[in-house]
Amino acid sequence: MILKVDNVNKYYNDFHAVKNLSFQVEENMIYGILGRNGAGKTTTIRMIMDIYEPEIGNIERNYSPEKVSYLPEERGLYPNLTVKETLNFFGEIKGMSKKQISQAKNYWLERFDLTGWHEKKIEELSKGMQQKVQFIISCFNKPKLLILDEPFSGLDPVNMQIFKDEILKLKKENTTVLFSSHIIEHVEYLSTNVLVIDNGEKVIDGKLSDIKKEYGKKTIFVRYDGKSDKLNNELVKNIDDYGSYAEIFLNDPDKHNKYLNMIAPEVNILEYRIDVPSLKSIFINKVGMIEEGKNDRQMANNI
Repeated sequence: MILKVDNVNKYYNDFHAVKNLSFQVEENMIYGILGRNGAGKTTTIRMIMDIYEPEIGNIERNYSPEKVSYLPEERGLYPNLTVKETLNFFGEIKGMSKKQISQAKNYWLERFDLTGWHEKKIEELSKGMQQKVQFIISCFNKPKLLILDEPFSGLDPVNMQIFKDEILKLKKENTTVLFSSHIIEHVEYLSTNVLVIDNGEKVIDGKLSDIKKEYGKKTIFVRYDGKSDKLNNELVKNIDDYGSYAEIFLNDPDKHNKYLNMIAPEVNILEYRIDVPSLKSIFINKVGMIEEGKNDRQMANNI
């Protein structure tokens, strides 16, 4: 066990931001913290990083400070330094040798297509490029524990995938990763374990595969083209419809063949399979609205 959060509480004046939160992170796992905006994810991470002190509870950290790297939600770099100077500076802070810095720099600049920008000042880079530089810094020394707060915010799809690939690669190299996100697919794609928090409280915590078994029976996944109104009939208990695909929960899960026979003449089905519920369905049914002012189905379509 590399990290243990035990009955932690945090207040901002009269506002109770984090409430009796407990969880632990084992070595060599990817632990995703999922919650809507304002759920308490960033506050929790800042307490782990010892930026904030909890009023109640304890945090046990079984790692040395030089073995942890942190990517905060608010990005911050020295604007007048070049990319090369920035990486050299942070590599030295992390205790890396000149040879290690040079090797890491060559790898990461090429990986993120920044080689031609290494002499440019940070202030000359786009926000997306700056974000790539800050991610590189957090991974530069292959930390024992990597903590990322909303790491995918503002990225284009190509660089988002590179971030995900590098996180998975770091896990294979025995780095433990803890990250937060309000984007359900990111958490489901990457995480071995998931913590869902809402209004500062733990809602779900555990191994992702176990969560899916515990919080839902078999579900039907249908990808379709055109109208979906005929997906609903007397066999259906509930439908989570996301516009181009739907997850259907039957009153009797064993009647999936009968259900298929009923909808096949009415719906243009592109894909049909029996599956465990997605994390998105579990989240919506456990937490409800993902953003204030938007109902759960509307927001799910934007996730």
